[in-house]
Amino acid sequence: MGIDEEKPTSTSQIPREPRHVVCIAAQLEDDESRRTGVTWDVSTSGALILTRGRLSLGDPVKIVLHLPQGPAAGLIVTGKVVRAEGLDSRRIGLWSDSIAIAFDEPAKTLEPTVEELSQKQAELFGQPRV
Repeated sequence: MGIDEEKPTSTSQIPREPRHVVCIAAQLEDDESRRTGVTWDVSTSGALILTRGRLSLGDPVKIVLHLPQGPAAGLIVTGKVVRAEGLDSRRIGLWSDSIAIAFDEPAKTLEPTVEELSQKQAELFGQPRV
C-alpha cells in the first residue's frame, strides 16, 4: 500500500435484508468509549449509524436503539463494524462519520416497528435525499 493510498474502510456489505430509512436515537459502545448517534437506515441484519468519531473495521459494538415505543432502557443489539467512513463536506453537520454495523444475530423483532416508524417519518418529513 503506497503512501497516498487510503486504508480500506470496508470488509463487506451488510446483508441485503429490506432496509428502512429511519431516524432512531442510538448509542454505540465499544471497549473504550460510548458515543451517541442516529440511524440512517436499519434492517433486521444491521444498521447504518451517523455519529461522531470513527470505529475500526471488525470492532465489536453494543448498540442501544431508543425506539419511541420500546423499552425504557432501549433495545440492545450487538454486532461488528463492517464499514466506517467520514461524511463528505456536504453532509457534515452534527455527525462526522457513518458506521455500518452487521448484527451478530438477526433482530427480527425490529422489522414491524422500524417499518411503521419509517413510514410515519416519511409521511411527516418526506423521503430523504440519498
